Amino acid sequence: MSETNGDDGAVVVCAPFAGVARLQVAEGDDVTTGLPVAVVEAVKLEAPVQAPCPATVAKILVEDFSDVSGGDPLLLLAPHGSAAADAREAGR
Repeated sequence: MSETNGDDGAVVVCAPFAGVARLQVAEGDDVTTGLPVAVVEAVKLEAPVQAPCPATVAKILVEDFSDVSGGDPLLLLAPHGSAAADAREAGR
């Protein structure tokens, strides 16, 4: 699972598996659905982590090139417009 919904409607983007996280965005960046926000690399395997909705990067939770485990939160997204309502609904 690459995302969960925070209590405040924020979207928590998580690592899909253990590896090294490389960030592709900075706090305050606007992202669109499907845009890679990070890449998690393991031995001979690389997985892009995509934005699940249009949003602004609210907070980076890990340092670039840090070791992460599967499911670790990488960053918080503040969804735009109707995506914010959808995120709140999904979290209920």
